[in-house]
Amino acid sequence: MATEDGLAIRKLADKSNGTRVTKYVVSDDGETVEKRLVNPDTEGDEHEGWPLAGIEIMNETPPKKAILSTSYVAAARAEGWIEVEGEEVVHKPKGPASNPWQDTHTFVQLGAIIIKTIDGDVRYKVTHQPDKYDDETGKPTDECGNPETHVDWFYGLELDND
Repeated sequence: MATEDGLAIRKLADKSNGTRVTKYVVSDDGETVEKRLVNPDTEGDEHEGWPLAGIEIMNETPPKKAILSTSYVAAARAEGWIEVEGEEVVHKPKGPASNPWQDTHTFVQLGAIIIKTIDGDVRYKVTHQPDKYDDETGKPTDECGNPETHVDWFYGLELDND
């Protein structure tokens, strides 16, 4: 049985301006040395890598189905190479059964994710949302104190060929 590869994305560096050099820096724990690519024109210890020139999908063709974590999507949105449609913030109780709203889960649910590549946009419909799910039914739930629930922090995606 053949399986489809996951979605492979490569960030491309804009090396058209400036230089970067390798620098070895003692880590915060003081026990290890980290290799960093730094801009020699930037003073101090905080250095930036190359600016982002764009991204490319490394798969021969974008996979029909993919999974992306909520943290990965949030970081890509901040970098500007993922756009979303149909964003909705959903809160679910996270506290104990005796006080369900003592604490909450907050989920950003989406209708679609658009990956802005150097070759053009690739659009995925979101088919599975980050949420709190009932293990037996597989449906979203507000139930608290039940060990038969789990939380998903990822988007299930399906390529939108339209």
